[in-house]
Amino acid sequence: MGIKTFVWTLFVVALFSLFAQVSNKDIQRAKGDSPLVYFENSIMYTMNEEALQQVVQSTQAQRFKDRDEMYNGSIILRVEDKENPNLRDFISAQKIIKKEEKIEMYDDVVYDRGDFFKLRTNELFYDMKSEIAYNNKPFRSIYYGDVLNGSHFYMNNTTSFFKAKRSHFEVDMNKNN
Repeated sequence: MGIKTFVWTLFVVALFSLFAQVSNKDIQRAKGDSPLVYFENSIMYTMNEEALQQVVQSTQAQRFKDRDEMYNGSIILRVEDKENPNLRDFISAQKIIKKEEKIEMYDDVVYDRGDFFKLRTNELFYDMKSEIAYNNKPFRSIYYGDVLNGSHFYMNNTTSFFKAKRSHFEVDMNKNN
């Protein structure tokens, strides 16, 4: 009697699972969120015939089908400047996401250009194609020793134009120029 009940229960469960539908979105979501490549404590160098172009370091890096993610990452970029050939950009953040030509940086974002510009914020977006950096959070920056605080930062790297909302600029009048 017990075996007969067990077989009928198995038959009902099998019949039910035959007609139960699984959402295609759930299958795609499960497949899409797993990284294609995963690195720990990675360092990547990009070079051309002339010089080292960039160095990318992170404690954890993941490549997905549509994006790259880095954690505790830092990037050192060589800036093409005819007046200063040794000019470097230093960028670091707790989380960096790159989708196509756009980079999103979150938590403890540091952006330094040479020794004359420093930016600290918790969020920064950068479009590599147009070379525009922007955010919607409060920031603190130092430009040639003068302090600029504000929010909604916008900077165009090709024209060296930047602006901000709710900005407060402190100029050091005692420094020697």
